[in-house]
Amino acid sequence: MAPAIEQDAHCSIDGYNLYNIFCSREIRVVTNDFTVRYKRRALQVEKHQQTIIRPKNLVSICEYLDGKLTMQIRNVNLNFEDINNRKVESKNRNFLLWFDNQLYKLKTLE
Repeated sequence: MAPAIEQDAHCSIDGYNLYNIFCSREIRVVTNDFTVRYKRRALQVEKHQQTIIRPKNLVSICEYLDGKLTMQIRNVNLNFEDINNRKVESKNRNFLLWFDNQLYKLKTLE
């Protein structure tokens, strides 16, 4: 079967940013402690930004094909930190064990 028109109907990619086009974009809400939940991760919005951010604002989260995340509000990129990846210092904890009518104090190091 011959095509109806012999001309090429494809458009040029000049002037298009394919990196931004091929990203997954989702809308999220800023909580009272200035965190945003995204795919079981907590993203902490930093204090100093180029724009004003308040709780209950809607932000746009973009996840690119290389795994990079960006957060935007009103076309302004926001600074944030993935707080699930922070190292939390563990503290020594004491546990009490009741065994044979005696109380034992166990100290654990994590």
